[in-house]
Amino acid sequence: MNKRKLFAPCDFLIIVVVALIALCFTLFLFFQNDTSSSVACIKINGEVYREISLNQTQNIDLENNGHHASIHIDNGEVYFSFSDCPDKLCVNQGAISRNGESIVCLPGRFSVSIISSDKENDLDAVIN
Repeated sequence: MNKRKLFAPCDFLIIVVVALIALCFTLFLFFQNDTSSSVACIKINGEVYREISLNQTQNIDLENNGHHASIHIDNGEVYFSFSDCPDKLCVNQGAISRNGESIVCLPGRFSVSIISSDKENDLDAVIN
């Protein structure tokens, strides 16, 4: 009795080609984010405090209703380097660098979001 193989040699070739195409597409999307046209939008109490290019290196100290925090911008990334809030979730979240990402410090009512400074290529809407 002849046993039929599960995969023929051509099947492996097709699988490898599809996997390489998927890998290339994933890497393209991962490295596509261009921070040269991105800015960090810093808000206090929901109102814009400052917008700063991610190309700069800068420390920004924030104060609101007795709460203090520091934001650090460097190498296209932004993160909370200090916060006096009790849980320090904003500090522990780490750095963000892609459009649409944000970090929020709830006790201090601080937030930092990455937005595109190029309004022509910005998203119109996000639908879940």
